[in-house]
Order: sequence, then structure tokens, then C-alpha cells
Amino acid sequence: MRHLRWSFLFLLAVSVCDPAMAAVSGAELLATCGVALAHGYRGVDSAMCEWYVNPCVVCGSPARARWCLPPTLRDAELAAVIVHELQSDPQSLTRDAKELVKETLTAQFPCAAD
Repeated sequence: MRHLRWSFLFLLAVSVCDPAMAAVSGAELLATCGVALAHGYRGVDSAMCEWYVNPCVVCGSPARARWCLPPTLRDAELAAVIVHELQSDPQSLTRDAKELVKETLTAQFPCAAD
């Protein structure tokens, strides 16, 4: 498991620095967030999971908010939502984690109509 964690960190660091590098997959995000939740959402895994899902830094800045997180939602709760969605759709695990997180946040936390 330790090897997986360092592999994920390396892939994440390289993907941020080199646009030609393959994106982090849903499977890699599921593994990292799953370990973080299993260990009380502490440590390196929780930091990596949080970086990806709250507030989805890698998703970019949309022209308008596509999702609205409740102010009382804790980071571990948000990670659990993402993990649940990834576990419920095994076909999504090969997709880009960034897109999966955007889709999940939009579906699970829609903003009120203006």
C-alpha cells in the first residue's frame, strides 16, 4: 500500500507539472481516498484526497459555480461521497479523476436556482 501511495503522489506531481502526462484515474483517486477514510482521514492520503475533491482545485474555475457545498460539510464527508460514487460505478475507474469529481460534485451538490 505504501508503494501505491508514493506512486500516486509521483503521478499527481508529474501530472501537475507536465500536461503531456496521463491524468490521475478514478481508480487512483478511489485508492487514495479510500485509504484516507480507513485511517481516520489523516495523513498524506487525506491531504492528497482533499486536494483533489475539495474544492476541486484541479477542476479549474468555472464561469459560474456548478456545485455548492454546504458550509457544514466536512472534508471526510465529501471524500466519502466521492468514494461512494466511484465504488458504485466500476466503469468510471478508468476515467480522468478530475472529470469524475466535477460530475459528482455537480450532481450531488447542485446550486439553488438564481
